Amino acid sequence: MSSTRYSRWKRTTPSPVHRSTLGGTLTRFFATFVVVVRPKRRRRHENTLLSEKEASQFDPMSSHACEARDDPRVYIVGYGSLMSIESARRTMPDLDDFTPALIFGWRRHFNLVSISALRRGLVSDDALRTGHVAAVTVRGGYPVSDALLVSLFRIPSGQVPGYLEREARYRFETVDAYPIATTALSIDDALDNPSVAFERGQPVRATICVQFEDDEALFRERFHSDATRYYEDVGQFYSGRLYRKDIFPMQDYLRLCLDAARRLARDKGVRNFLTTSYLADERTPLSQYVVDHCIGTSNPEQ
Repeated sequence: MSSTRYSRWKRTTPSPVHRSTLGGTLTRFFATFVVVVRPKRRRRHENTLLSEKEASQFDPMSSHACEARDDPRVYIVGYGSLMSIESARRTMPDLDDFTPALIFGWRRHFNLVSISALRRGLVSDDALRTGHVAAVTVRGGYPVSDALLVSLFRIPSGQVPGYLEREARYRFETVDAYPIATTALSIDDALDNPSVAFERGQPVRATICVQFEDDEALFRERFHSDATRYYEDVGQFYSGRLYRKDIFPMQDYLRLCLDAARRLARDKGVRNFLTTSYLADERTPLSQYVVDHCIGTSNPEQ
């Protein structure tokens, strides 16, 4: 960082949730400085700089886009708030074919500081102090027996920018999603017998947003090591690490996810969410956390 640009930064005292820092230059960037002269704002989705591999997923001619060339649509997997059709329509109002599905070999982790919640003023000072700031991510590479209940839906290519903006702190991959309707099983039977659902189901190739390896990878790959872009999207709202092992789920967000799982598959949907999700330490099951903190869904079974 040049001396000219360095003069635009001001040392601050991080709150407890901010104190874990990076090394070298990124330590100064992420943890101990906050921009006090705001650069000219770009539209936020312009900060979502996709790699060539990521961009190919949103090409209407790609293998997991729909066949109709006059109305190209892209399949999306939702595993957190996007399991709620109402929440998904907030940024993708013309989605269709919303259906429950399974993905195999994945787990959820509540390990990402939610910048969108901070931006919208949805995180209280108390929640920030106690570290209840986490949204959910997923990571693959686990045994096939780890079967996640997810939503699967299509969006028109024109609404891809809204999806990218919403999930800007994630990396985009493709995954085989198995619509439960293709397994010849009921939702309950598919969740009770995931191996049968895996054998019988007809997979759909879809886009999923996954966690970056760490903050350095996010800064390098998503923001192309551009400090100004990072500040516009993240730094003006939060100065600590984003991927952390010492944070906990935002409680309202967690209830939204549990409600969405219940709507997809009733009590067994909630059970699947609880048993396939972990806290940021990647060891504590979400089911244990929910019991310890007496967290329940806000809606009755539907």
